[in-house]
Amino acid sequence: MKKIAVLLSLAVVALVAGCGGGTPAPKHTTGWGFVDKKGYLTVPPQYLNVLPYSDGLAAVVSGDHWGYIDPTGAMAIAATFTSVQSFSHGYAAVSDASGRWGFINKSGNLIIPCSYDDVRPFSADIWAAAKYGGTWQYIDDTGKVIAPTAPMIFIEALPFTEGFGAVKAPTSEGDWWGYVDKNGKMMTDPKYRSAMPFKDGVAEVKTPDGRFGLIDKNGLVGWKAETDAPSNFSSGLGLIKEEGAYGFVNQKGETVIKPTFDSAEKFSEGLALVKDKNGFGFIDTTGKYVVQPKYEDAQSFSDGLAAVKDKGKWGYVDKTGNVVIDPKYTRVQAFAEERGAVDLEP
Repeated sequence: MKKIAVLLSLAVVALVAGCGGGTPAPKHTTGWGFVDKKGYLTVPPQYLNVLPYSDGLAAVVSGDHWGYIDPTGAMAIAATFTSVQSFSHGYAAVSDASGRWGFINKSGNLIIPCSYDDVRPFSADIWAAAKYGGTWQYIDDTGKVIAPTAPMIFIEALPFTEGFGAVKAPTSEGDWWGYVDKNGKMMTDPKYRSAMPFKDGVAEVKTPDGRFGLIDKNGLVGWKAETDAPSNFSSGLGLIKEEGAYGFVNQKGETVIKPTFDSAEKFSEGLALVKDKNGFGFIDTTGKYVVQPKYEDAQSFSDGLAAVKDKGKWGYVDKTGNVVIDPKYTRVQAFAEERGAVDLEP
């Protein structure tokens, strides 16, 4: 399971690592396929590796290369790529034998040539971050570049969300984070130690004095708190760590769920994955358990189901805690678009 309750400063690194570089084709044999929400196999186990369905297509390794299948399992885009990312808003980042990145559409046509060193996925704003010659820029689906309104280079960039992109730029006082809009105008001067994408009108930043806070789209700091591990807000609550225990606060910094958990993840689909002395379970926004803490491991809810591990095998539960797919898989991925990737290898 991915590391739980990651520090905000580390979350930026994790976000960057997760978006850039894609997923290279593995050299070992696995047996990935897909099941529906009743547990029926829709794509028999046969692939070396897979990514979840997105925009109606799932990336799979066939032979030594990546391609994409449709919900029936038919190959929709031939396996010709050395590395790929999932589709996002109609486009997917792909890498060819040169190791450089470009973008294809859902027909498999290369709409932006593989000429970039690294890329981030397209956002709802139809902008993608792309790295070329050591610096980052934002491009649209024709390859047009957002030019900064001031002489400034970006040494890091995160995906565009809600009209803004988080960027890291060199200044006379060091490398700092700020936000740029669709016209290339900086929302504020780069002045944050770290920054996360906007969500629900706010973004989390680490302020110059080393504290974590929220800013709105006017750049105003809405909340500061001296906590060990703030995380992205979700369902109106943010994950914190205090004296080794995890809990949740609202956007005013007020404690809503006391820090009592050994580990926790941010809320997903209204429920948060937490761990106590009894195991992993799920709580609602009041802190009440809706799935009892009895599992060896678990993943956050996605598409209405959560993966749980019991007696060494993985299955899925619904939001009432009912087991809807029996634990019998060696490895699983989160459900997306009514399909979950499973591995039947012993």
